[in-house]
Amino acid sequence: MTAPAPPPPHAAAPSGSALAWLRSDRREPPAFLPAAQAALALEAWAAGGPALAALEARCLAGDSAAARGLAAVHATALGLSGPGARSGEAGAGGAGSGVGGGGPRGSLRDRILASTRGHLPAASAPAEPHADLPPVIAVGLRHRTRPEEPGRHAAIERLGADVREGDPLLEQVLERVSVLVDLPLLVVSIVDGAETVHRAFRCTLPAQAPRVVPREASFCTHCVADGAPLLIADAAVDPFFARHPAVAAFGLVSYCGVPLRAAAPLSPIVGTLCGYDVRPRDHAIVDVALLEVFTRRVLGVLEQRDDPAVLDAVASAEAGVDLYAAPFFADLVELARARAEVGVAPTLLVGSSGSRLVTAPDPGLRGRLVGGWLPDGRPGWLLAPGDGALVHAAESALAAASGGPVRAFAGP
Repeated sequence: MTAPAPPPPHAAAPSGSALAWLRSDRREPPAFLPAAQAALALEAWAAGGPALAALEARCLAGDSAAARGLAAVHATALGLSGPGARSGEAGAGGAGSGVGGGGPRGSLRDRILASTRGHLPAASAPAEPHADLPPVIAVGLRHRTRPEEPGRHAAIERLGADVREGDPLLEQVLERVSVLVDLPLLVVSIVDGAETVHRAFRCTLPAQAPRVVPREASFCTHCVADGAPLLIADAAVDPFFARHPAVAAFGLVSYCGVPLRAAAPLSPIVGTLCGYDVRPRDHAIVDVALLEVFTRRVLGVLEQRDDPAVLDAVASAEAGVDLYAAPFFADLVELARARAEVGVAPTLLVGSSGSRLVTAPDPGLRGRLVGGWLPDGRPGWLLAPGDGALVHAAESALAAASGGPVRAFAGP
């Protein structure tokens, strides 16, 4: 039985974003969560027939969300249904489909590997379907040949983002991100053709990640292919990501990434803003949303423009660091409030209406503040979580520098 053609990539991708979900009624979990992907795959597995065939077709075409969901179901389906469940069935809906076991069509893993042949350069394709190539790599290889790739490459060339050197302005943005999102490795990546290029790092880990990696050896290719946030709590035990090269080579087991989509309508995704950790962690959705907000600034740097709704260009030039305009800073404050619901939030410091927006003169504070304008015209600073002495020092330093009183709030 021939599987139906996969739907267009935009129809297969998980919908929504963390920021949109936080501003919704939150009745349904975000579609990009691994649990949601596994639930959809389990539903298709239980239904069998065309539903399962369509999901497998997406997987074989390089849809990472479908592949991850099917991997999770494959690891649990027989246990859920009991020994030998559906073992006598073949075709689209039975164990022969590869989701529940062997059969005439072979395992799903074998068919993922076999599907890479004929779609890739000979040097990239596995010699045999049973070659020791993890399915996560095989799916990543398929990303190179997806229909949206020519448009992505053209967009990257228009941005001038197809370079391998680092970018100090992007690194400055990552420093601002690090104040609000506690991830030891932050990266701006560009995903193009056979490579993932890391354009900027902010790293507090002992080892530095390489500047360029093969596309299939990056987590970012799956985020780009999905067109939605990608969260990995612990790749070492994840059914799909366990054999990913980043786990063995660098010990990176936790990933939180959001797509970078160029500003023009219907523009392709060019890369990611993402963070890694060497320890397992469940990522808070508010942190994902903060990364999504900062993609506006990252894209502004890539597109070599200063968006007045994001950046106060005059104040930033005077201060030497990014200082944000009211619409952008209001989003950051909103998310800091949301973060207070789930954990430790930054402290918000607010100056009087006559104060200037400046960076802290104390070097010990400069790396712990994000500054911008509040909607009512007053200057504001988000201070990374710290003790009372740090808050008091920040109040005093900012008041002296800005020429007006500054008040600290325990939480935004």
